[in-house]
Amino acid sequence: MLNKPEWLAYNPTLAAGIVVGCELSEDFCMKIAASSIDVDLDNIDRFPTMMSNFPAGTSYLTFIYFAQMLLVDDWYLYDYGDPKKNMEKYGQEIAPKVAIQDLDVPVALFSGDLDTLAPPSEVAWLSGKLGDNVVFNKQYHAAHTSFVLGNDMSYFIDDALRLIKEYNPLPF
Repeated sequence: MLNKPEWLAYNPTLAAGIVVGCELSEDFCMKIAASSIDVDLDNIDRFPTMMSNFPAGTSYLTFIYFAQMLLVDDWYLYDYGDPKKNMEKYGQEIAPKVAIQDLDVPVALFSGDLDTLAPPSEVAWLSGKLGDNVVFNKQYHAAHTSFVLGNDMSYFIDDALRLIKEYNPLPF
């Protein structure tokens, strides 16, 4: 299983099945949606569209790295679990820390008070590490998927587009 390069690869049959299931039974759709979105804040009508691209796939190494990060209190590069492999990749036997405090790029943080994947305490920790690089940090009444499926997307127009114009203006 770990030799597979991708987990949750896109499966058109599964995606179509979820969309059809949502069309046939709102209850079916709500049970699936409840596992990933906050139906009080998010637009359930958009859920079948999101699910039409699910699963989207990711490297199994992403899951391993996520698990590694849950076990430590700081950010480290991926640990290959083998001192020789780490030495080959990093020039040292253990995975090095990611020096996020040394980044020199403007960062905008959009977070949700109901987000369990990126909870407010971790966003605050990240903001502290990034220091003066944080040019925008706002917490919305939102869950993790609210930034994709939210009923109220005004934050995007009001905040995100303003920041894009300010920090990445068009050349004309």
